[in-house]
Amino acid sequence: MADLESLDEVVVDQYDVFCATRALVDEVGLPAALISLLLHLGQTHEMEAELEMSLWRTIHNFDILAWHTDIAKARIEAVEAAHDAFPVLLGYWLDVQFICEAVVRLEDCKGILCGSMV
Repeated sequence: MADLESLDEVVVDQYDVFCATRALVDEVGLPAALISLLLHLGQTHEMEAELEMSLWRTIHNFDILAWHTDIAKARIEAVEAAHDAFPVLLGYWLDVQFICEAVVRLEDCKGILCGSMV
């Protein structure tokens, strides 16, 4: 975000320089204004190089972010696939309760059968 703000500042600065240059030409004449502009041109080239490096860093960060997003999407899809593999159990707790009661009855029946054989 700081890089974008920096770019905005450069645009505003360039507009200010243009207005100031017109005023400078009117005040001191064309040769002095040209010398001043050449000095400012060197500074502008340096700022342009810094902004270009900043832009490439930003692009690189977006590439990394996109890569991490793709990995996260793949993980989410894997979890959703695993979730969808389980059948939908309507009344799951009723089934669990029924199985528990069946186990208790089985144990009772085993007890009765073993008691009658002795």
